Amino acid sequence: MPKLSSIWLIIGDIRRKISLPSLILLTILVILLAVAILFTFHGSAQSPTATVVFFDTSETVLAQAELQISDTMITRYIGLSQTTFLGKNQGMLFVHPSETNHVYVMRNMSFPIDIIFIDSQGTIVSIHHASPELPPYTPYEGLSKWVIELPYNWTLDHNISPGDTVHIYLD
Repeated sequence: MPKLSSIWLIIGDIRRKISLPSLILLTILVILLAVAILFTFHGSAQSPTATVVFFDTSETVLAQAELQISDTMITRYIGLSQTTFLGKNQGMLFVHPSETNHVYVMRNMSFPIDIIFIDSQGTIVSIHHASPELPPYTPYEGLSKWVIELPYNWTLDHNISPGDTVHIYLD
């Protein structure tokens, strides 16, 4: 096995033989290849899902939805922007590492949605009814650990409001 100092000598020798513009271009190509591989693996894996049940303050079941789970930085960034429509009780559950103020926008969206911010105790803290728009985007925010996106006015159709709670069941 080569010593670390030998590897650095080889790298130094390569740097002397390649011009700076060529080295910059090579670096950019390697980064683009890494991003392409990341998106290929992201797109090929089946997203995990969860069933979410909504309760009013007296613990009466209001509704249930089947949600794709988005729990990585890249899937949270993409969100529903590559989705063309949502089924009647379908959407996305965004899982954040910690409860804090999160901001969502309607970047590259082609249909309106409800955005529901939920704290770490499972209580709905705010609901926004958001429509597609061009930049500058309207910021929709709320203190949350979880955020759920569902079809537009879904929360109104099911009488869901801030103060209600959710239970999340992993499928």
